[in-house]
Amino acid sequence: MADNTAIKTKDNFISGNKIYQKIAYYPGCSLNSTAVDLNVSVRKLFDVIGVTLKEIEDWNCCGTTPAGNVSQEMPNLLSARNLLLAKRMGYDE
Repeated sequence: MADNTAIKTKDNFISGNKIYQKIAYYPGCSLNSTAVDLNVSVRKLFDVIGVTLKEIEDWNCCGTTPAGNVSQEMPNLLSARNLLLAKRMGYDE
């Protein structure tokens, strides 16, 4: 069973058995439009615990609603692109 606990130490964010100082961040369309307050809160929280959020460069909408109307595969493809972009930035987990 995976350890889903996450704690903050003096210099690092620990999740399970991994230690992070920087985390790729995907705000998506909602956090940049209808849920801006949540985006602000998430960013402040990680700032307080000393973890840098690096927004995924050139991210795209996950397509949950509009792309799902076009094809069942489209949201998966759009999400896969975002994961690939994060990996290219050096974030592979």
